[in-house]
Amino acid sequence: MKNTSVLFLCVGCIIGWGAFILPQDLFLSKAGLLESIIGLGLVGVAICIIAAQYTYLLQRYKRSGGEFYFTLKVLGRTHGFICGWFISLAYLCIIPLNATALNVMSHSFGFSGDIVLYHINGNAIYLLDIVISMSSIVCIGILNILGIRAAFLLQKIFTLLLCGSVVLFFVIMGIDSASYENFLSYFYQKEISLYGVMAVFALAPWAYLGFDCGVQIIQAIAYRKGIFNFFIYLSIWIGFALYAMLICITAFGVARDEIINLGWATHASIEGYFSIFGSIVLCIGVLSALFSGINGFFITTSKIFERLSITCFIPATLIK
Repeated sequence: MKNTSVLFLCVGCIIGWGAFILPQDLFLSKAGLLESIIGLGLVGVAICIIAAQYTYLLQRYKRSGGEFYFTLKVLGRTHGFICGWFISLAYLCIIPLNATALNVMSHSFGFSGDIVLYHINGNAIYLLDIVISMSSIVCIGILNILGIRAAFLLQKIFTLLLCGSVVLFFVIMGIDSASYENFLSYFYQKEISLYGVMAVFALAPWAYLGFDCGVQIIQAIAYRKGIFNFFIYLSIWIGFALYAMLICITAFGVARDEIINLGWATHASIEGYFSIFGSIVLCIGVLSALFSGINGFFITTSKIFERLSITCFIPATLIK
């Protein structure tokens, strides 16, 4: 496969459900618009510094496994064992995390079902929630079993749909002067709040989780150092651009004094501007973000387990 596969894998893993929720819950409600974008930009710079270490190590250790394989070779089996299992569990947990986010979206659009299985912290868990989550995991899992080429084709489609939907909303709303009445309400302070910038800088590094997924598939592509490194860095800044655009999209449609009273401000902004058409396209974009995350972390988790098996940390029969 080509090195461009790295770009689609990383972007699809960086942008998930949280990108459509955070503009309301953290960035606009608490940190501020400019503060959030500046903070995310600074985090992007910090992540690029980390990515530089990955690309440097790849020149010597061109094997799947990423951080696990680097640690194993440099620090030995004990440290490698600890790193390998923490990384694999981190990737593995994101798969059901994205799958359960499907339920949050279905509830936002009025679909929850009638059969309640149990309650957690006062929240009802419906049978339909479990069916939707498990179905998405099973379907994408089967596709990955069919082969990595099929999985990467799906990743490319989902990532393009995700990026296309966000850019479409941003461009159309951004060129309409009517959007700026709400947008300017977020500039109530004349000075940028350093506290807001640092709050985002402290909390947002996890938002770029997924940039390292490209390292895991190094043996599945025709690795070319310069091109590969470029796509790793590019994926980080595409992720930043998508986060920034989603913040602006939310601000275009919802004024600052209204945002805390809405259940899902990004949806309210888009629906208020585009009506039902916007909701449909948003649904496509969010589903693409969720499925690209599930699929992308399926790919990287399988590569981690493959390397754990090769290094005899788990039985080979478990991945065959």
